[in-house]
Amino acid sequence: AAAFDGIDSVVICTSAQPQISMASLAKVIVLKMVSFNQTGSRPEFWYEEGQGPEQVDWLGQQAQFEAAKNAGVNHVVLVSSMCGTKPEHFLNTHMGNIVLWKRKAECALVNSGVPYTIIHPGGLLPHHGVKESAAGGRRQLFVGVDDALLEEKDRQLVTREDLA
Repeated sequence: AAAFDGIDSVVICTSAQPQISMASLAKVIVLKMVSFNQTGSRPEFWYEEGQGPEQVDWLGQQAQFEAAKNAGVNHVVLVSSMCGTKPEHFLNTHMGNIVLWKRKAECALVNSGVPYTIIHPGGLLPHHGVKESAAGGRRQLFVGVDDALLEEKDRQLVTREDLA
């Protein structure tokens, strides 16, 4: 709790960092080439020991909420993720249920008694590995509840600058 002493508000945006399995990526590429892009295959991901979604996104965030509460923080802003209500989503089925663990942490925050705001940004622009910038302040931002905006494809993306 000492890290939060004297702090009025805190923004929490921690997340487990999935690592792509290069062997599975090679398999995806080969299948796409031999099937002329007709076969759908997804790469597999893994996490460093003790750094998986359960440890980081659930237990780690829960510890941060408790520390904030114990320090008397007045407001917690949690940057989470869309798809926490979708167990069948790729982020869950191929990345260790990462957004289901995030959703569990959100529920802990809601029940913590600390005033909060939960942000579910959609896909972040620019996408990882893309060199071109995606300037903020140029897109309309949308607000929805749970994963309602997943049904509206043109409302799922937000620039990293706008999120910050």
